[in-house]
Amino acid sequence: RLSAGMPRGVDLNLDKFNLSAVSQMGTWAGTLEAPAGAENLAIGGKAFFESLDESAQVLSKEDAALLANIFKAQLSDRRGEGDAFVPPPTSLTYMHRLNALVKEEADVQSKRKQQFFSTDFNMDNAGPLFPSSWTSTI
Repeated sequence: RLSAGMPRGVDLNLDKFNLSAVSQMGTWAGTLEAPAGAENLAIGGKAFFESLDESAQVLSKEDAALLANIFKAQLSDRRGEGDAFVPPPTSLTYMHRLNALVKEEADVQSKRKQQFFSTDFNMDNAGPLFPSSWTSTI
């Protein structure tokens, strides 16, 4: 996993460019993680889906569980693309954002179920948690 943090500007004035001396030490603002076995992971889609299905995982358990939840074998048609499928990035920032979106979606699903199964649910006015097509316009 590689996260470089916020991009920083570069001074393109080459009049002061000097390789013979260090003028300012740089710092690394991100994190670098490579789980055991990551060097053996091919970038192709087929290998990506195999890594989600197998117990010998190349991704961290948390990342593999998140991605397996998103690309469920029963629901995802992306598996049929084989190596033409480009796996999603696994940078720290991307995975945090993806995890937040999945949690938000699970929360909305829970609220929808709660409202749908309540005695107060009105089929003619489903409410903002449901698609607008569920609400009658007549």
